[in-house]
Amino acid sequence: MTATGTGITPYLVALAAGLIAAPALDAGHGRRPMARFALPVAAFAVWLALGQALRFALLTVIARPRPPREDWLTHASRWSFPSGHTTTTSMAAGLLVLALLARRPPAYRWCVAMAVLWVAVMGVSRVWPGVHWASDVVGGWFLAAA
Repeated sequence: MTATGTGITPYLVALAAGLIAAPALDAGHGRRPMARFALPVAAFAVWLALGQALRFALLTVIARPRPPREDWLTHASRWSFPSGHTTTTSMAAGLLVLALLARRPPAYRWCVAMAVLWVAVMGVSRVWPGVHWASDVVGGWFLAAA
């Protein structure tokens, strides 16, 4: 589960969200089909990247230490606030939910529920192994929602 909060997975979710939202946004205004999809896809990916940059800046400036290392059940980097996995997952899931709400496909309620579950489980997966304080996770959720 933790692996879905870093690397390429959140960006793939953001790209998929852009593809889902494109027809509802009609961003191409009558242009060729490729142009209609390019703007929302790029915008969603850039939005996630900007969120990551802001998260990293906050992480560096706040420089909050993690819980004691002897409590860790897994590896973690130096600083803890806000939780990177939680922030990234929440942003990607939020973009997906926005795209689904714009289109309202038949299974959108199920998809929204799965996105919310992904975000919740990611938060638990950071606190349970001892690498984050609960407030790191809550801070990540708030940052993503902002």
